[in-house]
This record gives sequence, structure tokens and C-alpha cells, in this order.
Amino acid sequence: MKRWKLEIGVVLLGISAIVLSGCGKTTIDINDYLTYKFTGIDGYGSIIYEIRADDIVNDYKDVFGTSDELDDYVNAYSDVEELNGSWDKGEDLSNGDTVKFTWDQNAIDWIEKHYKVKMNNQPITASVEGLEAIQKYDAFKNLQVNFEGH
Repeated sequence: MKRWKLEIGVVLLGISAIVLSGCGKTTIDINDYLTYKFTGIDGYGSIIYEIRADDIVNDYKDVFGTSDELDDYVNAYSDVEELNGSWDKGEDLSNGDTVKFTWDQNAIDWIEKHYKVKMNNQPITASVEGLEAIQKYDAFKNLQVNFEGH
């Protein structure tokens, strides 16, 4: 009797683990596919960023159902290309500033609903660095003024 209860418990535990883990959904950390860099002059910097949708689709072909068929790839790429987000501050950046990228949840929800996938989309926090220092320029350095006359 005890063995029977133990076997049922193990089976129920296994089923619970499958249900709670998302029923076999693949998890994609989309933060790995966001590239960004800071450009400009300290105090006036900005962020250039890219979400590499083609890399997501290529790395998870089995999840998106892409094969050698161009139509399958184009459809999946079009869906994943809808991923987007925004930085809380994108201009007038200075070295040492902290900025945060937040993903648009609507696009993520749509992809998770239509594909067997769970997207890890935690906000990304980055420290601004590498902006050029402002060069001081003395416009009057070589200016010589002479007065002559009455």
C-alpha cells in the first residue's frame, strides 16, 4: 500500500513539474539579443541600439517552426521583429549615468501566445561610459588686438 502511494506521489510530482514549467516551452533570454552602445560627447551622449531578431529566429528555428522554406522564416522573422522597447533616457547622457531598457510587453505576449516559447524579458540597466570629453577651445588664444590713432 505504501509503495502504491509513493508511485502515485512520484507521478503527480512529475505532472506538476511539467505543468508548472510551462508545458515544454523553450525559454529565450531576449536580453542576449539586445546590443547597444553609447555615442557622442559627455553631457550630450545618446544610445544606439538594435534588437537582433534574425539571430533569435536562427538560434531557435525549432521553436519558430522555420525550416528551409523561405516563407516560414519570413513569417517568424516578421513576428519576432515586432519586439521592441525603450530606454528611460536616451539623450543628453553623461559618463556615469545609469539608464534602463524596458521591453514592450504587448509584443512579447503575442509571440508567447503564438509560439511555444517563454521570453525572459527583465529590464536591462546599463552605466553610460565611453563618451568623449568636451575639448576646451580658446577662440581668442591667438588673437592680438592693436589700437592706433588719436
